[in-house]
Amino acid sequence: MFFWGDYMKESVEQMLHRLVNLLEEKMIAMESIQALTLKQKEDIEENLGDNINSFIDKKQVEIDKINTIDEKFEDIVKKIKVELGIESLEQIDADRFPQLKVIRKKTEEIIDLANSIMKLEEYNKNKIIEIIDQIKNDLKTVKLGQKSVKAYEKPNIHVGGIYIDRKK
Repeated sequence: MFFWGDYMKESVEQMLHRLVNLLEEKMIAMESIQALTLKQKEDIEENLGDNINSFIDKKQVEIDKINTIDEKFEDIVKKIKVELGIESLEQIDADRFPQLKVIRKKTEEIIDLANSIMKLEEYNKNKIIEIIDQIKNDLKTVKLGQKSVKAYEKPNIHVGGIYIDRKK
């Protein structure tokens, strides 16, 4: 015998399963960003950030993946809310839908990883600012040195002809 409630529950369970899969995909992309950010840190410390644009481009690819995953996730959450007539996933009974526990756990892991990445990014930003400040100071020193050298290279225009008086 078919019950509408069983169909709805199965459909919600399938959607929750898809949410878990999307969170796993997001975690992989976030781990990739973390690895790239760590490599970027090494590059900044060893090579003064020579390859920074390459790392930014690679991280952007992962960020684009995450944005797509987030859009899919949001669409599924909206469908679940409509199916169950709720305002938030927090209203779902975790005993009835045990996958919610997995979703919450994976979400917490992603938030922790995002915080870790943010700290690394902040460190990298500060190191780059230090490098830029050092380069600015070096340029000031070079410019001052160039002015000093030019001062000695120019003939003094204000020195007039030298006249020697002779006694006749």
